[in-house]
Amino acid sequence: PAHPSLGGSPSPVQPEPRTYAATALRVEPAEPREEEGCSGSVAPAFLIAPSSMRVCRGEDVMFTCRVSGQPCPVLEWEKDGHKLSDLFESSHFSLFSARPQDGGVYVCRARSGSQEALAAAVLLVEPQGERGQCLGDKFPWKC
Repeated sequence: PAHPSLGGSPSPVQPEPRTYAATALRVEPAEPREEEGCSGSVAPAFLIAPSSMRVCRGEDVMFTCRVSGQPCPVLEWEKDGHKLSDLFESSHFSLFSARPQDGGVYVCRARSGSQEALAAAVLLVEPQGERGQCLGDKFPWKC
């Protein structure tokens, strides 16, 4: 939607989309535009979506996503609605020695031309209790 301060016409106020752990995400279509030299396009689709996990503090974590689409989709990773560094524009995102503050909602965003798709996963990092015991488990879980 156009923004009045950027010279566009005002658009109706819409509630801000919210992200909830392991629920459907609201995706709004991007402005349509022509891709130069593009003879056809296929919207991005997830072949492998990242899985939610609960891990113990200090464990390594890896999220994976694989997508198809035409033109070839560009991947971006976000945590709690904030884009992570451009260093993470790949199908794998790793955290080494996870800490409780690393927990949150991780989103893999696939963009192809004017279309995009999102897949989300939740990371819970359990603190270690007395005697180094962890209350979590190492296995992926689904809500």
